[in-house]
Amino acid sequence: MHPNIPYRDGAEIILTCGNTDGFSKVLQTLTNEWSEERDWVREREGLLVEKFCYMNAIQAASPRGLNIVPVEIDDEGMLAKGRGGLQDVLENWDYKKGKRPHLIYTVT
Repeated sequence: MHPNIPYRDGAEIILTCGNTDGFSKVLQTLTNEWSEERDWVREREGLLVEKFCYMNAIQAASPRGLNIVPVEIDDEGMLAKGRGGLQDVLENWDYKKGKRPHLIYTVT
């Protein structure tokens, strides 16, 4: 337990200044910053997003150097299968742009 957190198992709430700030903090926690001038492309992390994505999510992820990859959608959200769907994107992953992503940004 951290000495500055007075309750038993630690913090369960993260305070943010809004959705964009919260998402930015999630990205900082779960991804490594990547730079084309400094890092190997094999170390570049990816973020899967819906084809039509909230622009603030893209703006939060771009400065971290993430490979932002769109996945096709229909009227119910991200496609699991089919051309451009999640399975297609992952099975045909282009490792020349970085490693396979471990994060998905989607609107539920």
